Amino acid sequence: MVAEHGAALDRLCAGYEREDARAEELRQEVWLGLWRALPGFRGEASLRTWMYRVAHNVASSHVRRRMRDLSTPEEQPGEDLVPDSDRGPERQLSDAQRRARLREAIAGLRATDRQLILLYLEDLPQDEIAQITGMTRANVSTRIGRIKERLVRITQEPRR
Repeated sequence: MVAEHGAALDRLCAGYEREDARAEELRQEVWLGLWRALPGFRGEASLRTWMYRVAHNVASSHVRRRMRDLSTPEEQPGEDLVPDSDRGPERQLSDAQRRARLREAIAGLRATDRQLILLYLEDLPQDEIAQITGMTRANVSTRIGRIKERLVRITQEPRR
């Protein structure tokens, strides 16, 4: 499980928590949640879908608990969502700035929208995202489309 899905779950945790220490704390919570839930895995969904569902539930609880405990807004994701370009330094700087702007935009989304787009960015099929989130496939499709439009709009706005 760790070898096959660990990197994706690390990215999911980084999407919920910007600060490395908090992302690591969430990562540990997710793996503990998976360990505890493993005896209940019935194989009704793929292992990957089941793992994302457990991770989603743990991360959602983590965010709700943190929001209750802190009066500060949620942090931004801290890891790059898109790999570095192999182009020259100017292009790399431009790409890094666009990635930072995208991370900021994703961090500003509501938790459910952030979760949907993070799962989408992991290339999960919409049917699987629907299973993970408990939404219908049609709802997932519609919301992802709207989130993508919002992210394009936000990332193209001039900075204030």
